[in-house]
Amino acid sequence: MGRVKTKEIKRMSFSLMEKNPSLFTSEFAKNKKAITEMKVFDEKRAINKIAGYITKTTKRKQGPKPAEAEVMEKETKDQQEE
Repeated sequence: MGRVKTKEIKRMSFSLMEKNPSLFTSEFAKNKKAITEMKVFDEKRAINKIAGYITKTTKRKQGPKPAEAEVMEKETKDQQEE
């Protein structure tokens, strides 16, 4: 289980992603820089949490990496053969 994010962090993350979807990527440093340039928050901790959550959600939208997808396929084939 991962850490639980507060509703405020989630709401701010989604609202920022809706307003500026092209600014955010799956890289934490770029997301953090984009948030600080937008001057939404002054708190370093809040900026880090929002950037982390945005990074996590963008990675989920992209799906698994090719290597991970191959491993998942092998596991499902092995389970089906048994």
